Amino acid sequence: MKTLRFSKLILSSALALLLLSLFTSNFAFATKPITIFTDKPSYNTGEMVYVYGAVEQVIPGERVNITVLNPLGKVWVRTLVTPDVKGNYGAVLGSISEMDLTGTYRVMGLYAGYLAEARFQVRIMPNVTIMSDKSVYLTNETISVSGKVSPYLPDFPVTICLKHLDTIKAVAQVTPLPNGSFRYADIYRVKPEDKGRWTVIANYGNLVESSADFFVGLYVNVEVAPRTLRPGELFNLTGRVPFVVSGPVKVKIIGPSGGLWAEFDAEVSADGSYSVQQLVYPYDEPGVYNVTVSYWGVSNHTTFKIGRLGLNTFKVSDVGTFDAIGNPTSTFIRGQQVQISTSLKNNDVIPHRYIYVVQITDRSARVVFIGWIDSAIEVGQTVRHSIGTVITTRGDYTASIMVWDDLASPTPLAETITLTFKVI
Repeated sequence: MKTLRFSKLILSSALALLLLSLFTSNFAFATKPITIFTDKPSYNTGEMVYVYGAVEQVIPGERVNITVLNPLGKVWVRTLVTPDVKGNYGAVLGSISEMDLTGTYRVMGLYAGYLAEARFQVRIMPNVTIMSDKSVYLTNETISVSGKVSPYLPDFPVTICLKHLDTIKAVAQVTPLPNGSFRYADIYRVKPEDKGRWTVIANYGNLVESSADFFVGLYVNVEVAPRTLRPGELFNLTGRVPFVVSGPVKVKIIGPSGGLWAEFDAEVSADGSYSVQQLVYPYDEPGVYNVTVSYWGVSNHTTFKIGRLGLNTFKVSDVGTFDAIGNPTSTFIRGQQVQISTSLKNNDVIPHRYIYVVQITDRSARVVFIGWIDSAIEVGQTVRHSIGTVITTRGDYTASIMVWDDLASPTPLAETITLTFKVI
């Protein structure tokens, strides 16, 4: 009986040793056929995740199946990779985005039925953006700000601070909505003495901070002199900003047909003034020109006009010869006054000064009289002029009617009109 019990004990011990041997052998084998590692133990937003490892025995056609599970156990990425002839393998799994979950990720590599596992941590650094509802504020306007956080952390508020240089103008705190957005209305009302570049700062739970700039009391004025120009004259644009930020004032001028006439970068002097000049050429289109000046998000507008300087500037009509009391006639008695009368209309888009000239020549083209009137006319206005003289010599005469811009170096503003009359 004792011998039988001893035999059973020996048999049980042998069986246990065999099972232990098999378990140990299988465990050792399962840890060697494949290994897997990540290049870093933890990752942040924007960083790439690399895995690498080795298989003990390369099996032709067999690939490593790599699966990564996020902290909720859902597949983050899955890919297949073929080991090289030495059994080494590696893969780029992707980059961490701000939408990924914070926590522990499991990396599993499966090869020919054998499994290896690694882990890494993802620590998403939250992000916050902030902006004011306008880029420029004037006196008595209220400043409102808004922004967004990502990811949304329910226990963390956003602290908002308005600063000008080293002076804190306002502080407020707001809790973001579950979608990450936040807004704080009327955080500050601009006072008359407030001017310059300001900064709004958003701090998200003391984890991350961002800022944006805006301007208080910034404007840009503009003036064109003269407002009506003719070819050969100089276009002068001047203006001022209340304080200098940096860079030029952008000047853009659009012509009557909508095309670009000129574009300038006007340098701003230390006192805030700026200016540009441009010569008006004869080929410049007559009409209204639109000027836009802009400086750091603020802008202003004005207009000016360029007029014609050619034969279509004036319309000449109702030309005739008249006696002293205004009766139309083309025959005069020696010593009788001859009146040359004309109607002039300004067809241009700008007012004009002009010279109305009458020249009378005899049959041999000798000038027997020349007279003129220096006057001015508004846009669209019609005026009538008469110039008279007394001719004492019988004969046939020709009167030439001309409209010039000046006498010194005349440019015709209308076609020359001629008519004839007789003195008996």
